Amino acid sequence: MYGMGGAYIFRFIAIGLGTYLLQFWPIKAIGAAYLVWMSASYFYEVRHPKIREGRMGNDLTGFGGQSFKLRVSISYFRLIQFWRPWQCPAIR
Repeated sequence: MYGMGGAYIFRFIAIGLGTYLLQFWPIKAIGAAYLVWMSASYFYEVRHPKIREGRMGNDLTGFGGQSFKLRVSISYFRLIQFWRPWQCPAIR
């Protein structure tokens, strides 16, 4: 609806708000703790991988699965647009 202009306005607002919030040390401490938690959880998962039971390769989590889900969603919106173009959210 707003296009590139709205994206730039949102980006400048987000950068300005982030610059303002980084003046407070509790916000910096929360961000630092979050980064430490993310890195620690990553290295924990590397050392202790989850054991998956059942058939392998049957899930939709890889590139093929993501591609399939994207194609299904595009086809769904095309069908909505074909049958009821006045109700398609992508047209408005």
